[in-house]
Amino acid sequence: MGVISVKPAALAVVLMGFSLATPAISQEVTLRMKGGGFSVSGELVNTDGASYTINSATLGTMTLDAERFECLGNGCPAGRQPTTQQIPSTVRSSAVDTSTSGRITLVGSTAIGASLMPNLVAGYAASIGGRVVDESGGRSGTTLVLRDYRDDEIGRIDLRSQENENPFEALRTRRAQIAMSSRPISNEEAGALLSAGMGDLTSRESEHVVAVDGVQVVVAPENPAVSVSVKDLGRIFSGQVSDWSQLGLPPGRINVYAPVGTDGSWDAFESLVLKPTRARLGGAVQRQSDQAQLLQMVARDPQAIGFVGAATRHSLRALNIEDSCGLITPPSLFSMKTEEYPLARRLFLYTPGQPREPLARDLLEYSLSDDAQLVVRQSDLINQLPDALGIQDQGSRIAYALNAPGEDFNLELMRELISEIRGAERLTSTFRFRVGSFELDSKALDDVKRLSAILQEEAKYNNIQVTLLGFADSTGGFDVNKGLSEARARAVQQALAQTMGSQGSGVTVQSEGFGELAPVSCNDTGDGRQLNRRVEVWVR
Repeated sequence: MGVISVKPAALAVVLMGFSLATPAISQEVTLRMKGGGFSVSGELVNTDGASYTINSATLGTMTLDAERFECLGNGCPAGRQPTTQQIPSTVRSSAVDTSTSGRITLVGSTAIGASLMPNLVAGYAASIGGRVVDESGGRSGTTLVLRDYRDDEIGRIDLRSQENENPFEALRTRRAQIAMSSRPISNEEAGALLSAGMGDLTSRESEHVVAVDGVQVVVAPENPAVSVSVKDLGRIFSGQVSDWSQLGLPPGRINVYAPVGTDGSWDAFESLVLKPTRARLGGAVQRQSDQAQLLQMVARDPQAIGFVGAATRHSLRALNIEDSCGLITPPSLFSMKTEEYPLARRLFLYTPGQPREPLARDLLEYSLSDDAQLVVRQSDLINQLPDALGIQDQGSRIAYALNAPGEDFNLELMRELISEIRGAERLTSTFRFRVGSFELDSKALDDVKRLSAILQEEAKYNNIQVTLLGFADSTGGFDVNKGLSEARARAVQQALAQTMGSQGSGVTVQSEGFGELAPVSCNDTGDGRQLNRRVEVWVR
């Protein structure tokens, strides 16, 4: 669908008694799920009797099945307005060993090594009462020297970019103690390390998610674009699309801005947009070494488009991202933490099991701590500490789910799902599994600990009900997938019970499965299917 032009229209999204509205205009209609529970309002663009196409100011243009929705308002086709039921009105709306010494090497992604890891090393040094001195001296890579409170050297940490050396090969040959990677290790790489006696690097002891990274695509406030597809981003930044009119917007040359190659957001954009779309950066792109300057240039130019880090604070408009199947996701902190935002990715630290070097072991332990997650946020990356969001802010996800093909949809089960989450909040803790199993992946195992901690330590979660909702991808039969989703939810319930023990007696935890309903990614790729095999956490 590409970049979507917004005509003068208003939107009101109403879910289970919650509403998000903008001022009304003429010819506004509301499409409501038959029987109630969900509705979306805006300008009716087209209807052919089998479907409605509606223009939404925040979700863009979407097509909804007329068999599942009824039309309300003066702009509806004659004979299609129901005479019963009203739209619901708005309601509530290490400490560590200071004798650690030695020298270790970390090799890998600039997305981790350029900013995050130096900040984590500084945080680690502060946690032991020391400080960090950069002694790189212009040489390739970065050398950080740890000094204690007496200013004695207690260790050296070398950071090297993967542009010069493959991080997993550096682990295999023992030239590095920690590999920094902006992608999961491949089966071939893991096999080579296993054969070299380094153990299973996909195990919890070896694979560690330290942060979530990604990019926001930004335009000036006057730009009428609302959403952009990953495919069209590749076309824009490669120069295949050079005028906004090619994307259905008012004509004007697209002025494209991008950071230089040493910026972590460039690495993310190249990985998440250019490589998947087989695109290369066009010659007309204006590269900026300073992110603040890039933001200023885009802000001053209504025809401009650019991108910045996922957690970057700014006053520009960030576009929604449309996936290959039409699923539209806003660039929110919530969608990034749940890994549902298409332009987000995990950042990994890999070790051959528990590091033997005390300095490597203690730095890794600190990097995975809650204190370190605060450093992650200060580094303009997405930390993994749980946040909450009400269902009223997840309208696009429900709308897409209600428009699923018949073989992937069950109306009664969908009503049950909406009823289950009415009045509840979803936490960003979203559990995913190792490929082809019900075994929680490495991030999920760490997230079990984080969730257990907040449920036990934060007063607002005393005596609450936690509902674990399991989901599946669309591969296989609907009933089979429902069984798989139930099994996944039970697996998380058991892991949480084991972690909390008797200390979680004030928290009630239940699990349910909803099969392939409410996908958060497209099922047409392996990565998308993997994201849909998940367990969500809802609390009330």
